[in-house]
Amino acid sequence: RTLTLFPYTTLFRSPYEPVATEETNIVPKSSLSLSFTSLGSGSRKTSSETYYISGEDAVLTINSCTWSPSSQDVKIGWYNVDTRVTYTVTYEGGDINSKRVNSSGVPDGDYKVCIVNGGSKSITGAMQYEVK
Repeated sequence: RTLTLFPYTTLFRSPYEPVATEETNIVPKSSLSLSFTSLGSGSRKTSSETYYISGEDAVLTINSCTWSPSSQDVKIGWYNVDTRVTYTVTYEGGDINSKRVNSSGVPDGDYKVCIVNGGSKSITGAMQYEVK
C-alpha cells in the first residue's frame, strides 16, 4: 500500500533569537546518500539507517536527487519497516534539490528513507539527504 503526502513547503522560524555567551563553531551535519542502479518500475530502495518517528516529528531534507531517464517519476519519503507501508511525495524531471518531506500523517514507528520508481522504465541515480 502506498500513501501519497503533499510536499512540505512551509518554513518555521523561531520567534526567539539565539543568545551566544561565547564564540562557538557550528559544524553542519554531513549529508547521507542513497544511490540506485537499474531500479525497476515500482521497485523501492531504502536507506541503511532506521529512524524512529514519534508524533510526526521528522523532516527529510532532500539536498539533491538526480535520476535518469528523467522522463520517469520518483516517489521519495518514508518506509515503515514493520508494516511495509510507504508514505511518499512524487517528483518529476530527473533533477530536484532543496525539497522537504515531513512526517505529517505518518504513524509512530521505525522508518527508513525510501525512493520508489514511479515510472514504467528502470532508473539509475543518487540522492543526498538529511533527516532531522
